Amino acid sequence: MSLGIRTKLSPALARHTVRRAFQRFAAKYDLVYFGQVDQRTDEHQLVRGVTATAWHRDRHYSVGHINGYDVTILRRDDRLSFPGKPTHDYHWAIMQLDLRASLPHVFIDANHYDETFYAHLLVRLSRLQNFNHMFENASYADFAKAFKVYGQPELATHLYQLITPEIATMLKAHFSQFDYEIADDKLIIYAQTRLITEHLLEHMLRVGLWLAEQLEDTKTASVI
Repeated sequence: MSLGIRTKLSPALARHTVRRAFQRFAAKYDLVYFGQVDQRTDEHQLVRGVTATAWHRDRHYSVGHINGYDVTILRRDDRLSFPGKPTHDYHWAIMQLDLRASLPHVFIDANHYDETFYAHLLVRLSRLQNFNHMFENASYADFAKAFKVYGQPELATHLYQLITPEIATMLKAHFSQFDYEIADDKLIIYAQTRLITEHLLEHMLRVGLWLAEQLEDTKTASVI
């Protein structure tokens, strides 16, 4: 499943549309727009997480401060291969917010991907376990249909403090088009899409600011 807008835009026009979306968003929130960055040579803070590989390419990299949070936005492209599975290209809009607390590593997957991505995911998240069985009660039933949750084993006793019924309900009702990763003091929001619009970035910011505040209010801030 992709969040991309179905369109017959030419490749050149599509690139222009995406670049303009990032530039307009950056200008609106007074972010510094760097454009394309090289993870091997440029001096910038690499956005890591489950989509980071040795081969990914980041474009439209922008950084700044919004509502008390350091924010990084970018577009990431990658091509993944895995033995016995088809090779696929992937495109993401990514937004990272720096939290004021360190939290357990969690990946909340909205089930948008194919077998090649999941094969890589299982390798990258080899230290994490699937916590879906903990979301079978009535308070989380709808959330469990939309998301899978992977986390550190020690998260089990704190899971409901981190993903409260209120958070689960809001994500399912209004933001199930995104994936979410929490890693130490970073909240990363992923939208899998080729064509990124300013509206999409605004929607990511909306959930990012709300979720960051919710997470910082949890009692798990000291659990790592």
